[in-house]
Amino acid sequence: MVVTSDSAGDEVATGTGFYISEDGMLITNLHVIENSDSAVAKLADGRVLPVLGVLADGYTTSDLVLLKTKGNDLPALKLGNVSKIEIGQRIAVVGSPLGLEGSVSDGVVSGLRNVEGNKNWIQITAAISPGSSGSPVLNLDCEVVGIATMMIQGGQSLNFAIPVEAVSSLTEQAKRRKWIISPIKDAAESATLRDLTDTEYVGAEKARESGNYKEAETLLETFLIRHPNNEQGYSDLGDVYLRLEKTQAALKVLKTGSSFKPG
Repeated sequence: MVVTSDSAGDEVATGTGFYISEDGMLITNLHVIENSDSAVAKLADGRVLPVLGVLADGYTTSDLVLLKTKGNDLPALKLGNVSKIEIGQRIAVVGSPLGLEGSVSDGVVSGLRNVEGNKNWIQITAAISPGSSGSPVLNLDCEVVGIATMMIQGGQSLNFAIPVEAVSSLTEQAKRRKWIISPIKDAAESATLRDLTDTEYVGAEKARESGNYKEAETLLETFLIRHPNNEQGYSDLGDVYLRLEKTQAALKVLKTGSSFKPG
């Protein structure tokens, strides 16, 4: 379980992570550390290891972050290959939903969803809840094939995971940065601020200003797929729908803004 805190030491959020190396490289969702100044990793054996900082983040490609904690001989998981995933394949998710450490839920892969032209998100039926963000999605060989990231409230067993291949881009980024460890606060603040500098959001704002609401609609819908917790995005899309005289869609998206939750 990953527990984040603010500058006063008060808890901000909990999530889940997993080690990809025995020397403390830890994967979780980037949104888990937002608005945080520090974090610790609580292991099943009772150890509580301080997070030293951030090695890499996947803001431009995925909602993932590569953290570094203290410790040696840590229980690293083996990474699998998402290209071998089949619809109907059984999987399990191990995480800390609502702070309940070591919780296991099982299910199947119910779909591979195209999100950004050439990237697939893994749709799973295994239950996840707030606190499950960053949980490893395991195949029957105990290999990580995905990272749980979000659910749709009101959608029965409608949950999503980022393909494990996204992890390799983080390790490559860390290598390019010569394994420099950055403070959590810097990465957290940067991620929050960068949301509204996203290409789709900036393009949508320009389209709205010029009255091209159809283009703004497309860009904002894409933006919200990547940033499903961004309240400003839902508000702007609701405004665009109203201008396109899509009243029901506007009401629905404004309601959805409070329905989409990170895992």
